[in-house]
Amino acid sequence: MSDPLNPYASPQAPADFHSGGPERWAFERPYRSGRGRALFAMTMLGLFVVLYALGLATYLWELLLLGNLPPNAFIDSDSEPWVSLGHSQFAVGIAVVVAFPVTVVAFCMWIYRAHSNLGALRATEIIYSAGWAVGSFFVPILNLFRPFQIMVEIWRGSDPAELPAGSPRPATLVGWWWGLWIVSGVLGRIGDRFARNAHEIPELMTASGLAILDAAVALALAVCAILVIRTIDRNQSLRHELLWKTPPTTAGNWNEQPPS
Repeated sequence: MSDPLNPYASPQAPADFHSGGPERWAFERPYRSGRGRALFAMTMLGLFVVLYALGLATYLWELLLLGNLPPNAFIDSDSEPWVSLGHSQFAVGIAVVVAFPVTVVAFCMWIYRAHSNLGALRATEIIYSAGWAVGSFFVPILNLFRPFQIMVEIWRGSDPAELPAGSPRPATLVGWWWGLWIVSGVLGRIGDRFARNAHEIPELMTASGLAILDAAVALALAVCAILVIRTIDRNQSLRHELLWKTPPTTAGNWNEQPPS
């Protein structure tokens, strides 16, 4: 412990220094560009846009085939159109199963980095941690609303419009992303239940219609997620550049050189 009367003692922070504030975080966890992780996540989501579009096409094909059959018809699954349809849907399904875990990892890597940068970007309201930004997606019940709140936190803390002495732009895009996420999850559960219990032609047509709607919503969700990632990544880069060109307005060690 240093003696305040000792001129050779190491300097101490003032008593009212907020040790957990963004000023300290900016140097304990320096800014690191998330561009590489953003590109990885957007690439995987772009792949899902293609896969959902292909899936949508196969469900439309299925609905067309069913529409050409009478209500009490027997479906010959060994006939040419049904065999081709089955192979197409199987191929798309396998691609989705393989790509999904990679996309989840890519998104989690990006959101962790994006949230980790908030302290260095002098975000004024940081409630959650970077680890919780990832973990909140995997906690039942809580994952219905906490990821949205954390993404809004990232959106606001990354927006260069807040500097200097401004206010962040509305997180409308994040709202669309989360709304589509919830709708997609609900449609997926309803569609799976209909598909398992569908036997007659009208029931199969209803199940196909729900699958088409689900694929369309999932496609829009993937596009919206790409836009959210691109916007936040761009905003973080702009905010970081602006911060190191603008003198700080609060006390702190901002005379130091920006981290490389």
